[in-house]
Amino acid sequence: MFAGNPDLFGISQFEVNVTDGSNYSTMSLVLNTKSVPDLPVVGVSSIDLSGNAISILWTIADNDGDAGLIYSVTFAGESIELGTECAGNKLLTCVTSSGLGEDGIYTLEVKVWDSHAQEWSNSVTQEVEVKALVVTLDDTESENAIGDWVLPIGLGLIAILLIGYMIQSRKD
Repeated sequence: MFAGNPDLFGISQFEVNVTDGSNYSTMSLVLNTKSVPDLPVVGVSSIDLSGNAISILWTIADNDGDAGLIYSVTFAGESIELGTECAGNKLLTCVTSSGLGEDGIYTLEVKVWDSHAQEWSNSVTQEVEVKALVVTLDDTESENAIGDWVLPIGLGLIAILLIGYMIQSRKD
């Protein structure tokens, strides 16, 4: 049995000597090991929901490099990989951005087709909950605005009353 190492391919030649104590025989064994493509490994790093958009940060690790990789990113069953940008060679970092639909819980799936191996990578599936952005309006800021002008007017009225009192007390 011949067991190789990762990324071992090419021609290997071995000399085999067999003996029974009095006789021996020699044989040359030549093995031609074909290269086998490594499958990419996909992982999702983060998901960001901002306003009406989703942004997914994900990675691909492929020892064969990025040549021949086809991305598949689906959100709620819809393909969104057209908004994907990747950087790197053997370890790629990708960002996929797309618009969001209505509120609800949706499935995000990321996987990669390796055209060398003619197989899909692992598939990463994650549930994403989309909620409407609720803006709460309260009166805290308007109360501060009222407080900002009431104090100077009140102090002005007190100053006028004091001046009037002082003028009145001098006349007497």
